[in-house]
Amino acid sequence: MDVLKKIIAGIRAIDKGLQFLFPWTTNPKLKPQIKEDELVGRWRTTDDGGLNMISGQALEFKHDGTGNYFSWSTTGPKPYEDQIAFHWERLDEKLIRIRVMEEGADWEIVDYELKPYRGAYETDYRQLTSPGFKSNAYFTEGFWRVIYPLFMVNKAQ
Repeated sequence: MDVLKKIIAGIRAIDKGLQFLFPWTTNPKLKPQIKEDELVGRWRTTDDGGLNMISGQALEFKHDGTGNYFSWSTTGPKPYEDQIAFHWERLDEKLIRIRVMEEGADWEIVDYELKPYRGAYETDYRQLTSPGFKSNAYFTEGFWRVIYPLFMVNKAQ
């Protein structure tokens, strides 16, 4: 019986030591928070009028440095839905590099800015654009290969 008591006492001592080293094991509120990159998530074109159901574009940035570009249209002679995988990497606070997952594809350096945007129905978004983006005279705001600003609903909502 004394051996069993010593084993149990030893286990309790180890458990107390682990609680000291890793306090969130007993109190989840103390768990360290890993800061999520501000680009992680799905960004999409929007006009707040439902046209995204007809056509649009989106970029999805994942935690592991991969992502997907989506483009779709349900109108015209040939409706389509495209998905292109890419890699991305943070270089600086508002600077990333991005490359499609195709053999021989080059990295592209993309700077960006985030601005608050109030959409329809009082929805608060973050708007993603590249400063100086200009596809042509008509498309003057966009990000990387997307010729429109991209939006994500604020996570606080």
